[in-house]
Amino acid sequence: MEAINLNYRHRLQDWQRISDYGARKIVKNGKTSVLTHYVIDPAQALNGKKIMFFSDLHWDQPSEVYHAFIEDINNYIVEFSPDILIFGGDLTTYACYLEEALQALATLNVPIKLAMPGNWEFRRRWISTERWGGYFAEAGFQLLCQQWFSTDGLSFFGVDDFKYGNPQPPKSYPAGFRIMLAHNPDAVILLSQRDLLTNFGLILCGHTHGGQLRLPGFGALSTSSIYGTHLDYGHFRNNESKTDLLISSGLGYTRFKLRINCQPEVLLLTS
Repeated sequence: MEAINLNYRHRLQDWQRISDYGARKIVKNGKTSVLTHYVIDPAQALNGKKIMFFSDLHWDQPSEVYHAFIEDINNYIVEFSPDILIFGGDLTTYACYLEEALQALATLNVPIKLAMPGNWEFRRRWISTERWGGYFAEAGFQLLCQQWFSTDGLSFFGVDDFKYGNPQPPKSYPAGFRIMLAHNPDAVILLSQRDLLTNFGLILCGHTHGGQLRLPGFGALSTSSIYGTHLDYGHFRNNESKTDLLISSGLGYTRFKLRINCQPEVLLLTS
């Protein structure tokens, strides 16, 4: 059988980097993370709603590290009162930490809580998408995998994981400002047909950890992306559709528990 080509490197030229790690607007320093603010155009894009986005917890040991991340998020919630909280995938490093992580997520008190699947969820083949949906529901989150969620003129479409799933474009588009939720930015490039992107004003991603190790004046040394460091971190805009893409550095760690010039972060979005 002929292999399916998932590499569309030529599409990278359609994405212009608007701001990088050094241009972040940090509005709050937590104990273990920062809150980074982005203003979404046009002025009424989010219909007055505030969105908070965090990703890539990778819950592991020592548990105090991850409880501290949750404490930061709770403090950001109390101060900034988001209407919608979105988790960007990769909840735990090992399944044995799942219960503890879900209990922590349940403490986050926001009116609407959404989640998207990450590659660390779906690499566990013995846990079905439906079962993951049930797990996240225990913590008050609605898991969106090839599904829409709409509220007050905003519609969110969560795509399947790039590495272990089958990301597909929506079959229909609800009215209002539409936001794509894609854990891995590689899925965005896969789905970056220009006619599709015109249906989305914003895309939120995690997965890259901002490289986790960044050198001043150089940036990320590497990322878990088939496109290297092209989509490591920050704000990008598609030249044709004018869709905005935000890639967060996330909170946790992979391979080793070390970050250099790459702070764990949570995003706050307003318009």
